[in-house]
Amino acid sequence: MVTKFNTLLWQELKVRIKTIHSIFIIQIIAGILISIWTMSDHVFDNTFWQVDLFVTITWSAVIGLIIYLVISIWESNKMLASKTWNLIPMSTTKLYLTHLSSALIGCLYFVFLQTLLLLIFMVPLIHHSSDTWMIHLPFIGPYLLSSTSWFDLNFIDYLKILLLIVLILIFIYSICALILITRRTISNFVSTKVKKLTQWVTTIALILISYYSFNRFLMGISDILRINFIMRNNLAHSGIGIAFLTLTIFNLIFIGIGTWELKNYFEIQDNN
Repeated sequence: MVTKFNTLLWQELKVRIKTIHSIFIIQIIAGILISIWTMSDHVFDNTFWQVDLFVTITWSAVIGLIIYLVISIWESNKMLASKTWNLIPMSTTKLYLTHLSSALIGCLYFVFLQTLLLLIFMVPLIHHSSDTWMIHLPFIGPYLLSSTSWFDLNFIDYLKILLLIVLILIFIYSICALILITRRTISNFVSTKVKKLTQWVTTIALILISYYSFNRFLMGISDILRINFIMRNNLAHSGIGIAFLTLTIFNLIFIGIGTWELKNYFEIQDNN
């Protein structure tokens, strides 16, 4: 019988890790195949193929992370929908935090694998000039390579950026999980005939509200960070502190609402 937080967390992590390894292997294979296709014009020129491969793998890493987040939320929702979860002698808050923690740890593990992969593919690029990069990254490559702003950041600044990314991931997971739980909970109060319609309407409404709110928030923060980046100001003097505070408040609110929703959902399941 699973009665401890750590035991349940480990059981969920084993499921997440299987998913991560599957996505990771598919990503590598797809990245290599796409890279071979994209560099077909200059496949016999050993000056370019390493850069092509690295750029393709980089994009596949981003897509792989997005796919993992989607599957992770779907896995959590599938677990919550199972009636066996009602049999676990653990508070609703711990159940919800277990899903969130396992998803976040899995995400960090996935990022760790992606980082190792990119470092491996970066080794052949050590002796490449910036001109080679500019050919393959015409829009962002020249600016990033010619800019010295990244070198002006200290360790604390990079740590803040990493923490901000973690907070954003928690926000995305929390709001998506909340949407899935809410649509299930609300649909239980309506007749079977309009149950699916209610789920779709609820989902679309919550997605639009979440997208608008988060988009406006990110636009404001990105404007502040962009100005500081261009002006070469230290991130400690930018709006990143406001971003921390705002995202933390958002995350706590959504986790609290999600826990309350989940408790109501389980009560409805018990009554049925």
